[in-house]
Amino acid sequence: MHWLQFENLQLLGAGLLSGFLGGYLGVGGGIVFVPLLTAWFALHVAQLVVAASDGSLGSSSVDGVLWVIANSLFLTLISALSGSWKQYRMGNFHLREVLLVGIPGGLSGLLTSALIARPGMYDRRSFALFFSLLMVPLLWRVLRSGGSDGAKEDAGRVAARPLWLSGLASGVVSALSGLGGGVVVVPVLSGILKISLSKTASISLGSIVLMSVFHSLWYALAFPSASLQGGWGMLYPPVLLPLVVGILLAAPWGVQLHQSSPRWAIKLCMLLVFSLAILQLNFRLLE
Repeated sequence: MHWLQFENLQLLGAGLLSGFLGGYLGVGGGIVFVPLLTAWFALHVAQLVVAASDGSLGSSSVDGVLWVIANSLFLTLISALSGSWKQYRMGNFHLREVLLVGIPGGLSGLLTSALIARPGMYDRRSFALFFSLLMVPLLWRVLRSGGSDGAKEDAGRVAARPLWLSGLASGVVSALSGLGGGVVVVPVLSGILKISLSKTASISLGSIVLMSVFHSLWYALAFPSASLQGGWGMLYPPVLLPLVVGILLAAPWGVQLHQSSPRWAIKLCMLLVFSLAILQLNFRLLE
């Protein structure tokens, strides 16, 4: 009992950290949720999985990867929703851009989720490799990017096509990595389309809400024959609840601090968080 209470406190602390970073970086927090849940499910999933009758969704076939992705995307939804509400109250919400990025991203992500749920399509090693190959060039872009935050004052000047193309790509990445899509949206909008960091973060959080809703419904409702004990489909409330509490408390503070932070501080934070996530997935530092 004491161990469970201590574990819940640890999860609450992780929720505070991930919620803050998700709001601060505009990536929804998935960059923290993925390595955290990878470590947690590696320790617990063998005791919790109730496999389908043919064993197709048992822990041995997917090594817990789909459980990590499903729960990470749900947490990303909560973090992005909290952050987007804060952005709206601050007058920094851009509905047109959110819809142009989020709806295509949600549809492409849903299709990708359906494909990787098939037996033998995805395992932990390919998951870690994909994640790392995605993160390294993004880290390089963060290092090379320069200039001020106000590169483009009005995101509405951006044509619709690059927005929905970035949404399609981010939906696929979101489904394959559990990151929520912000790791694609933020570098594309800020680094390529030259939209200011503050507006990029707002658009990213809003689009993540739409993408993650599609994913969360899929993982909660599309797997009636395989679940965790006490779970909803592939979602597991006992691990989600303390994380959600921390996220709701911390995400608005991350959004608020972003508005007053210098560009170099945001870039440094992004570099540190992305690097630690890569190390955790490849070397299992938390297991």
